[in-house]
Amino acid sequence: MNRMGWLLVLVVATVPTIGSCRLGPSLDDYRSGSGGGPGVGGAAGASGGASGSEGGAGGIGGASGGEGGVGGIGGASGGEGGVGGIGGAAGGEGGASGVGGSGGAGGIAYGPSCEGLEEICGPAGQKQNCCENALVVGGSFPMGRCEDPSESCTDSFEKGDPNELPEHTATVASFVLDRFEVTVGRFRRFLEAYPMSKPSSSAGAHPLIPETGWRSAWDSKLPADKDKLMVALNCNAATKTWTDSPGSFEAMPINCVDWYLAFAFCAWDGGRLPTEAEWEYAAAGGEENRRYPWGATAPDANSANYVASDDKPFVVVGSYPDGMGRWGHYDMAGSVWEWVFDYYGTAWYGEGGLNCDNCANLTSSWSGHRIRRGGGYKSAAGELRAVSRASDIGASPRYGLRCARSP
Repeated sequence: MNRMGWLLVLVVATVPTIGSCRLGPSLDDYRSGSGGGPGVGGAAGASGGASGSEGGAGGIGGASGGEGGVGGIGGASGGEGGVGGIGGAAGGEGGASGVGGSGGAGGIAYGPSCEGLEEICGPAGQKQNCCENALVVGGSFPMGRCEDPSESCTDSFEKGDPNELPEHTATVASFVLDRFEVTVGRFRRFLEAYPMSKPSSSAGAHPLIPETGWRSAWDSKLPADKDKLMVALNCNAATKTWTDSPGSFEAMPINCVDWYLAFAFCAWDGGRLPTEAEWEYAAAGGEENRRYPWGATAPDANSANYVASDDKPFVVVGSYPDGMGRWGHYDMAGSVWEWVFDYYGTAWYGEGGLNCDNCANLTSSWSGHRIRRGGGYKSAAGELRAVSRASDIGASPRYGLRCARSP
């Protein structure tokens, strides 16, 4: 065979599993591009020309772990090989003097709340696993609200709350965040394992922030047994999403959850509550500093579940694709308010949080209130902004959660 006769190969591999839990994309995969449901990679890149033209690029993998095509093979006189597809098992083979593409790597295992779940979350006609998560690539951004009314200020808002000030620089490391709010179906797994699903001391800690794990002093804040937990989840007959037996609400956001239950669930599921800085970073699109998760456009009936649209909690998570954030997260505006780790403090932004580098407010004030973010189904448009802050500690049919994980 002469030098122009190289064979192009398309490599297709299956996504690895752990028990019944599928692996999500890895940190390397996310840096190359994000995924959704499994898919098959694109075709292999074309071979380079006889006198050294570059090989074609590898195909891009399916939305959640499908593998890209192998890179093209370099030309006879040393053209570069094509770039390997995203998430591929191996890079393309270089030509006589060419360079092969890069291969993909492993992924992030889902927690026990995902076992046996059907793909019932997300927009109509695009149903996905309710445990899908997405990497948020770390960086620095202007946290809080800008007071400059000029066009250079992307998140100014005349009627903003003073607790959104001052705007200050915050830095967060890369982390993984649930694409959907925790559903009734996922929380049902936690209840089925209860009380063995209660967290142990130091569980659910942020790996870069000391003293953020579960404290044994909080054990008394959790329901004593499964029956009492079920009572807690039935906090309001008219607006609670929990059902004592599985039914048609499994893909809806769990509500009636206080901060302690939210922390306990995430820790049991192998994750943690995001910090306030992490949550706002994801909602604002990082350094893009968006006013809303989708951009600057005001909310409407296609972007969020809030008082001017569905105005109720009985909506499947991920039903508003127009409201998706920069990294593929749904419902970060509206639906249910989401608990984050931090204590609430009106002066935090101007004091301990002013120079935030993977920080969290660990100081209790305001009767131990914790931060909740994102607004809910009863919120006006202003509460859906990425910078909007509120606090509480107890349960409400307007409160839910999503979990963060380390990549």
